[in-house]
Amino acid sequence: MLLDGSTATDTTSDTEWEPIRITATMAEPIAGWDVHYGHLDGPLSWGAFLAFEATHGRHSLPPMGPSGAVDFALPLATWTHAAPGPVHPLAVNRAGDAWGWACSAARYTPAAQARVEVRRKPAAGPMSRYAPDRKHHVATGPLKARDGLVPAVITPEVIWWALGDPGMVCDLLDRVTHLGRHTRHGHGRILAWDVTVDEKARGRWRERVWPDPAGAPDGIRAPYHHSSRRMPCSLTARG
Repeated sequence: MLLDGSTATDTTSDTEWEPIRITATMAEPIAGWDVHYGHLDGPLSWGAFLAFEATHGRHSLPPMGPSGAVDFALPLATWTHAAPGPVHPLAVNRAGDAWGWACSAARYTPAAQARVEVRRKPAAGPMSRYAPDRKHHVATGPLKARDGLVPAVITPEVIWWALGDPGMVCDLLDRVTHLGRHTRHGHGRILAWDVTVDEKARGRWRERVWPDPAGAPDGIRAPYHHSSRRMPCSLTARG
C-alpha cells in the first residue's frame, strides 16, 4: 500500500490504465481552496491513508516530518519529468527525474465566493511559560479566542481527469467525505462521487502543475504542502 518513490517510472502509456472523469457533487462550500489547485491525488491519498489505518491500525505509519513523507501506492498511472534544478531527494526517482500521479487539478465553476468563520483559540499552553501570573486569561484582551474568516468557494460540483483503475479509485474516494480545509466543522461536505470512463481524460489529466525552471515554488504531488514535494512549477492551460 506504500510506494518507493525512487522506483517510479512513466506508466502513462500502459494499457492497464483507463481514462476516467471523476466528479464530486458538493453539499457545502469548500474552504481554503484559494491557496492550491486541489489535485486529485490529494483526496485519493487521504482515502489510501484511511484504508491503511483500517488494515494496520492507528499510528502504524512513520510520522511525517521535515525529512520526508510517505507515498501511498495509488491506483493511477505515474509520469516523470526532468527536475527543474536542485530539488529535495525524495522529489525524484533514481534517474533524477521528478515524478507524480497522472491526474489533473480540480476544475469547477464557482457559483459564488464566500467566507466561513473558524474559531481560533490562542496558544494558552505555550504562552503560559512566559506569563508572570499563575493563570493566563484568554477571555479578554487582544489574544482572546475569536472567529477568523477563511475564503471558501460555493460550487455544485468539482471535476478531475485521470489515468487509472476506475474501480479502485472509486473504492478509495468512497472513504473521502469532505474537501478542503476545516472539514471537521462540516465545510466541503461531499454528497456523492462519480467515476466514469471518459476518453477526454487521455489528454485532460495533463491540466495540472508541471516542473518548470521559470515557475513559482509549488507542490508536485501529495502531500502538496510538504517541503519534499516542492519545486518550481507552472500550471498548464485549461481547456
